[in-house]
Amino acid sequence: MSQYQNKAGKTPAVKVMENLQSALHTRLEAFLDTRQQKAESLLKLVDVLTHLRQADDLEILLDEATLTAIELAGVSGAAISVTETHGSDDLTLYRHQNMEPGEPDDLIFDAESPLLTAARDAGGPLLVADLVGKTGPRSRKRAVLRRLGCEMVVPLICRGRILGLLLLDRRTDGLPPTSDDTELLTAYTALLSMAIENIQLHATKSGRAR
Repeated sequence: MSQYQNKAGKTPAVKVMENLQSALHTRLEAFLDTRQQKAESLLKLVDVLTHLRQADDLEILLDEATLTAIELAGVSGAAISVTETHGSDDLTLYRHQNMEPGEPDDLIFDAESPLLTAARDAGGPLLVADLVGKTGPRSRKRAVLRRLGCEMVVPLICRGRILGLLLLDRRTDGLPPTSDDTELLTAYTALLSMAIENIQLHATKSGRAR
């Protein structure tokens, strides 16, 4: 037997190629599985769009939106704080699911708060861990988010104006958020923001009509 062959009769080069092929096959299967999961999530998002367009009550919309965010992000809890009326800036109206606030004002955010400013500047999903240094060393709201187990903050922005915040706790599988997660959440919150603004505009016009 050649010194370049192992007991199975394969040269080291052949063995390396076989190992590489096996590893690539495993990675390809994982990649396709991820693509399939993403496709399924996008189909769910299309279905959600139908419900968002039909919603005409802010409280009902937020209830459905909170549950949908939990499913899309693969987390166990979420909360949403939004402006109550069109043109207001403070985030006061909120809904939460499996993310219990400790105090009544835990999910109320002042328009000029450092946390809201950081979320507005980010323009997309922002990890709570990345808020350190952006909200000051003694930020009460950041401490509230940590106590709630919130891992990610997603601003609800429409026409350059922040309408609210979506708060998400950790993923149920224990893994950190992926780029696919943030991409999906960005698309979802953009649609949700438009639905919120439409409801608020309709309510404002109805009030004027009366």
